[in-house]
Amino acid sequence: MRFRPRYLSLCLIGLGSISISISIAAGADIFLLKQGGRVEGTWLNRSDEPPESYRVRTQEGSEIELLASSVKRVVEASPAERRYEALLPRMPATADGNWRMAQWCRKQNLMQLRIRHLEAVIELDPDHAEARRALGFTIKNGQWARPDDVMRARGYVRYDGKWYLPQEVDAARARDAARETAKGWRVNVKRWHGWLDTKRDAEARQQFALIDQPAAAKPIALLLEKPQDTDTQKMLMQSLAKIGGPIAEQGLVHMALNADSPTVREIARDYLLDMGAVWAYPQFLQALKDPRYTDRAAYALEMIGNREAVMPLIDVLVTRH
Repeated sequence: MRFRPRYLSLCLIGLGSISISISIAAGADIFLLKQGGRVEGTWLNRSDEPPESYRVRTQEGSEIELLASSVKRVVEASPAERRYEALLPRMPATADGNWRMAQWCRKQNLMQLRIRHLEAVIELDPDHAEARRALGFTIKNGQWARPDDVMRARGYVRYDGKWYLPQEVDAARARDAARETAKGWRVNVKRWHGWLDTKRDAEARQQFALIDQPAAAKPIALLLEKPQDTDTQKMLMQSLAKIGGPIAEQGLVHMALNADSPTVREIARDYLLDMGAVWAYPQFLQALKDPRYTDRAAYALEMIGNREAVMPLIDVLVTRH
């Protein structure tokens, strides 16, 4: 590390893990460092192509130099952000000055900066009605109230960045938990499928045999839509039959209609028959109308034995005859 007359030069090579975080107001160029961390500031030698180093002016007014070899990527500030940086020193530190800057930021779509200046306005002039309304304040009982306070007064609860009635929070939490569970099963099913035909093949098949959670049905059904060897198809179908439910039946219907192997199609139909085929029945009826699947759908409907399938089957026979 050495000093130059006008700026500080930083060499990050061979110094281990160094993290520099210099926070400035806005309009910052962001320098992501190879060894971790980031530097934020104004890129002074932007016109150098290619730069051997990056000269950066920090919020405090000091200048530093980063060797190009130490920088992984530069996220440049937008032209509007750089214009903001140029205008900010000339802005009067008054309520009116901040209000005018907030209006300029709105036109430039710099919304976070706009909010910052609006908040500065009401700090300097608490009765500034336009700034209050722009921030979402409303008048309640003759006083300005923040949006959050109004929502809480109405009985709402904030959860995950949104407002809910108390009775809705449990449902929202359950929905989020279900999403996390589904995500976990997607990861596990993909992992175990990748173990097949490797030294962990037996372990993978054991894991699939133990699956009985509805959240696992969708990733397994999606696997069956892709090419698989016959043994893997049988294993995955067995898992779906154990899980049950509409998604599992949908996956088995797909195999009953699309599997190349007659044996695999028959196994899929047997599983559906054992499961009752509640959700499968209308899918087979629909498949009757497709010449590619007419025979296979008819076999499946015959096994299911639903009387409602008689007329559609007669229609198909008459049409084909």
